[in-house]
Amino acid sequence: MPSKRRPNKIKATAMFSREYLAGLEDFWAGRPRTALEHISKLLADNPEDPEIFAMYRMWLEVLANEEDLSALRSLENHLALRADSEPQNRSIYAALRGIIYFELDQIEAVELTIRAGQKEKYSNTYFEELKQVYAQRLADSPPTTMLSLAKSGQLQDYFHWQTLARNCFMLDDQKNLHWVLQQTSSIFPHCPLSEMFDLHMNLESKNYSKAASLAHNLNKHNPGVIDFQLINAYASLQNEETDVAVQQLTKLNQIVGDRDPDVLVLLGKAYSTKHQNASDNRFLDRANAYLRRAAEYAREMGFPTADIAQMQAQLADPEAEPSENREPKLWLVKLSARRTHELQTTPEDQITYLQRPMGQEPQPGDMVFMMGDDYRNDEHNTSWRLIATYKVITPATWHPEHRFLNTLQLKNRYEVSVPIDVHSFHHFQPNQKNSKKPAVAGLFQLDVAGLEAISQQITDYLGVAVSQQSLIS
Repeated sequence: MPSKRRPNKIKATAMFSREYLAGLEDFWAGRPRTALEHISKLLADNPEDPEIFAMYRMWLEVLANEEDLSALRSLENHLALRADSEPQNRSIYAALRGIIYFELDQIEAVELTIRAGQKEKYSNTYFEELKQVYAQRLADSPPTTMLSLAKSGQLQDYFHWQTLARNCFMLDDQKNLHWVLQQTSSIFPHCPLSEMFDLHMNLESKNYSKAASLAHNLNKHNPGVIDFQLINAYASLQNEETDVAVQQLTKLNQIVGDRDPDVLVLLGKAYSTKHQNASDNRFLDRANAYLRRAAEYAREMGFPTADIAQMQAQLADPEAEPSENREPKLWLVKLSARRTHELQTTPEDQITYLQRPMGQEPQPGDMVFMMGDDYRNDEHNTSWRLIATYKVITPATWHPEHRFLNTLQLKNRYEVSVPIDVHSFHHFQPNQKNSKKPAVAGLFQLDVAGLEAISQQITDYLGVAVSQQSLIS
C-alpha cells in the first residue's frame, strides 16, 4: 500500500507550485497511480493552470513508465483536441504528442512531427526535448540546444532536465553532467536524479559495494521503485554477498508476485552460485525451478529466452558449449559520432573485443555491422558509413542499467569507411523485443535482402565484387 504523502512537507519554490512538486514526489517515490490521480484532479480543477504543460509531460511519463499504451494513445487524442481549441499553444501540444509517439515507438510519426516543427519554426522547450530524445534513440550526435537553454535559465520542466542529464551521460560529458545534476537537485527538492546517476556510474565501474549502498538508500527514500530493490540485490550478488542477495531477491519476488523474469533469473543465478560454492543439490533444484519460471513468464511477455536456456544448459552441464542449432542473425549498429571516431582511430588491439548493450536477442555467431554518419551528409545525402564488422561471441549477460551486455569480437575494420544508403532499402527494423525498456539505441535487425543491398553498394563503391558470404564469414 502506498504511503501517504505529507503535503505539509512539500513547499512551493520560486519556479514551481507545491501541487506540481507533490506530483513529482509521487512519481519519484514509485507511486504512479497516486501521481496520476493528483495530476488529473489538478487539471480538472483548473484546466488553465499555468503549469498545464508540465502536468501533461508528467502524465505521459508516468503512463510510459507503466507501459500503459492504450492510455498514452488516449492522452495523445486529448492533446490533439486541446491543440484545436488553443491554436496559440499548438506547437507545444504537437511536441508533447511527438514525445508520446516516441514512447509508442511510432518513429515515422516522430520524424514527421520534427520536420513539421522545423518547417514552422517551433520555438518551445518541449520541441527541443523531442529532438533530443529522437537523436539519442538513433545514437546520432544529440543536439546541444537543450544545454544552451539550461545554461540561459530557460529550462523548467523536470523531465527536460532528466533528458539532458541522460544525454550528458550518454556522451560521457562528465563536466556538464555534474552541472546538470547540481542544478536539478537545487531546483527540485528531494529529486533522486543525482543519486541515480551516481548509482549507475558505480555499477559501470564495478564498485558494487558502493552501488549496493546507494541503491539501499534510494530504496529507503523511494520504497515504491522496484528497480532500486532489484539493483541492490544485483550489486550484492556481484559483490559475492550471495546470501544477502537471496534474501533481497526473495522479498522482492514476493512483492512482484513471482512473475518478473528479471527477478527470477537473478534468483536462479544466485542459487546456481550457492550450488557451486556448496555442491548442494537442493540449491541446484531451486536454481532450475526459478529459471524454468523465468523462461515461462518471459515467453508469455514476448521476451527472448535464449539466455535463460543457456543458463539452464550450463547448470545441466557446466562444460557445455553454446548451441549451434540457431541460424545466425544479422545486426546493424548505428554509432554516435564520438564512438565512430573511436572505432576508426583506436589501435586495433584495443578494439578486438567490445562489450555493447544489444538486448537479449543477439547470440553467439550473430554478425554485427558497425556504422556511423557519413561526413558528407546534408538534406540530399543521408548515407551511413560502414566502419567495421564484429561477431557476437558470448550470450548476453544481465546488467541492471542496460539489461543485457553482449561481447563482440572484431572481424574486419575497413581502411576506408564505405558509404551505405540504408534509407534506400527498408530491410532493418528497430530491435524492440523487451517492452520494459525502449528499443536499444541504434540497434537494427537486418534481413537477407538488406545484406544483399549492402553487399551490392560495397561492390559498386570499391569496384571489386564483395559477396554476401564474405561479409559475414
